[in-house]
Formats: sequence, structure tokens, C-alpha cells
Amino acid sequence: MVELLFGVAAVAGIYAVFNASWTRITRTTVRLANLPLAWRGRKAALISDVHLGHVRNGSFLRRMVAKILREEPDAIFIAVICTTARPSMRGAQPSH
Repeated sequence: MVELLFGVAAVAGIYAVFNASWTRITRTTVRLANLPLAWRGRKAALISDVHLGHVRNGSFLRRMVAKILREEPDAIFIAVICTTARPSMRGAQPSH
């Protein structure tokens, strides 16, 4: 039984690594009220969940940027979550 659970965990881990490295482009039409006429029919790109570090480095980022630029967007937006691993910041509360 332990061997089976270990095998399932190993397969799930391998799947997770490959799934995380697969970049996806999802095309969606968004309708916004009061959108200026100059922006109607334009294409925007949103980049999120990049997770750059030791595994996904500058090479990964260059491939992703090239893939986005092939879509010829009029604007590019980058959604980020800023975190830190510094012990002094753990448990810190945001200032208001």
C-alpha cells in the first residue's frame, strides 16, 4: 500500500512540474461599459503567475514574452503578488 501511495504521489508531482511549465494563452472577449471609443476593438494581454526563480528564470521569461508578442497586443498588463522570504517580514501586517 505504501508503494502505491508513493507511486501516486510521484506521478502527481511529475504532472505538477510539467503543468506549471506549460504556458497558456486564453482568448476572452471582455465588454466594458463606458470604454472610450479609442479602445474599442483593441487587444490586451494579461500576464500572471510567472513565479520566476531558480527553475523559471530569464530564459523562461524570454520565451513567454516572445509568445505574448506574437499575439500583437495593444497593451500588456502584468498581475503580480509580491512576497518576501525574509524572516523579518513574516507575519507583518500591511499598513493602512
